[in-house]
Amino acid sequence: MSFIPPFTLGSIERTTARAGGVLFILWLLTGLCYGFNPADLEKVKNTNRCEECDLTGADMAGSVMNDVRLANAKIAGAKMAGADLSSGDLSGADLSGADLSRADLSYTNLWHARLPKANLSGGRLIGARLQGADLSGANLAAADLSGANLSGATWTDGKKCLEGSTGSCKTGASESEKRPPKERGLPRTHLIPPPQ
Repeated sequence: MSFIPPFTLGSIERTTARAGGVLFILWLLTGLCYGFNPADLEKVKNTNRCEECDLTGADMAGSVMNDVRLANAKIAGAKMAGADLSSGDLSGADLSGADLSRADLSYTNLWHARLPKANLSGGRLIGARLQGADLSGANLAAADLSGANLSGATWTDGKKCLEGSTGSCKTGASESEKRPPKERGLPRTHLIPPPQ
């Protein structure tokens, strides 16, 4: 058996302790950078506003937050099923993959909000401002979009909604409709005016 001087064992213990401390600090920083900030959630609960805050993955299901101000906030993957966010400001917010099923977003400002793959099924979006919003891959089954402004929004299928799209996304003529009638299999006779 070889002899290990005592100072070497102490050095190993100090090095292990330092490494553990460094790993703990890195773990804390990772939580602050990649998860929601509990202080931001508390701020929303107390003041109903938190522009540019991080609520990524936060559980706010069933919350009553009408008139909430969350412009440019990170709310990706948040659980907000059944929440009341009516008349709020979520403009520019990142709601990617958020669960907003059955949520009330009536008259909410969602201008340029990012909602790809968000679950908005059964939601109320009556009169919502969705101009320029990204709804690609979002679930809008049974959602009420009455009076919602969708001008310039990216629809669930990735197509842009035309200006004046209200209540539904109007994407213009399909590629087959743009082709001449004969290429679409229609007789050309319907284009010739009757003899006079």
